[in-house]
Amino acid sequence: MKKLLFSLTTASVLLMTACTKSTNKQQNIVDFVTGNPNFTLLTQALTKAELVSTVQNGRGITVFAPDNDAFARAGISAATITALDKVALANILAYHVVPAEVVSGQIASGSSMAATLAGTNRLNLSNFGSGIFVNGNTRVKDPNYAFTNGTVHVVDNVIMPPAGNIVAIASANPNLSLLVQAVVRCNLAGVLNGAGPFTVYAPTNDAFIRAGFTSAAITNATPATISTLTNVLLFHVLPQRAFTTDLPGTTMPVTSFGGRTLNVVNGIALRGPGNLNARSAVTIPNIAATNGVVHVIDQVLLP
Repeated sequence: MKKLLFSLTTASVLLMTACTKSTNKQQNIVDFVTGNPNFTLLTQALTKAELVSTVQNGRGITVFAPDNDAFARAGISAATITALDKVALANILAYHVVPAEVVSGQIASGSSMAATLAGTNRLNLSNFGSGIFVNGNTRVKDPNYAFTNGTVHVVDNVIMPPAGNIVAIASANPNLSLLVQAVVRCNLAGVLNGAGPFTVYAPTNDAFIRAGFTSAAITNATPATISTLTNVLLFHVLPQRAFTTDLPGTTMPVTSFGGRTLNVVNGIALRGPGNLNARSAVTIPNIAATNGVVHVIDQVLLP
């Protein structure tokens, strides 16, 4: 098995020994999964992807294991697994495996990144007192099962690896075509294609149209309008990776890429100074990208 570097940010690691569940430490992770009726879909997926021996022979690994309910929540059935391409399925499963042991007590308050077996794609681990979340959408619901070759955390969703960088993800969504058009018109695609990390609050086409930025208006924009639109777009970008679980609390001010303050409310609603008291809701949160994260919102934010 290819050896990959595991890393957690220094601020997110406690140098302490955490308690693990009282389990049969003579049992391998694969023995636990394949012998448990709650993991029949994970067992099927590992078999289809030919990863059983990889997990079985791994040493000191951590598996974020989706149970059957998690697969159902993600809309993945036994028939879906059968139909999935083996390589694509293997990439999804490898994204659930960290090549180092991580128990919940090692994850201090805050957010950290962990390398996985899925190439350069890493997991974001958030711990802000309400529990441990992976990439914002996935909750660790039953942590710290200890086995001979590592640790298992049971999670409530299937964790999908990033489908590309922020520009690629937006370009693949037809409901974000005006955002992509505006980004290109304002010469910001090069910025968002960069290494980041960035967080982009992505207004839908309807949101742009309500704000007066139709396709024709963007195409025919004057230099003054382009300058205004550029400032508006930069107000939707944070120079950091922020999943909804990374911005807890009633109201949290954050600084946008344009240097203006954006107020995030409970991680899922936003206010801009130009929006007065109107909130923009996050309608699709936590879309992981290779260089950050995208949240789809229902209103253009005005600085």
